[in-house]
Amino acid sequence: MKKCILIILFLFTSSALLALNVNDQKEDAYPRKNSFYTQNFIIFPTANFDRILPVNDKVGFISKIGFGFYDTIVPILEASFFAHKKKSYGEFGLGYWGFAGAVINVNYRFMGRKGFLLKGGFSFVPGEEGFPLLGLGYSF
Repeated sequence: MKKCILIILFLFTSSALLALNVNDQKEDAYPRKNSFYTQNFIIFPTANFDRILPVNDKVGFISKIGFGFYDTIVPILEASFFAHKKKSYGEFGLGYWGFAGAVINVNYRFMGRKGFLLKGGFSFVPGEEGFPLLGLGYSF
């Protein structure tokens, strides 16, 4: 468990440092870098905030923090790699969910011009079955 948390913290820190060192990115490639959204409204409802940390105008990292409701309030931490074309993003990430431990996520993200955010994907808990993800929110 401690090893998983250390790996996630390393991913968050390294992705933030990579984003700080990039000077050649286009300003308009990422007009909305922050997102607030809710996911899995019925099974395991969550509230999340994430930040896009671009490496260039096509790829980057996403750092996510949130909380979910599963018998009690549990923390959610994730770090994802993404690639995008216009408004569509493909994401692959690792995370820690308080009730399940380590998770692997594969997601699709649509970000509209006026801030609309739609996410869909699948989460895998190692050694157990996976489950679908669906999220709605706002990017700013």
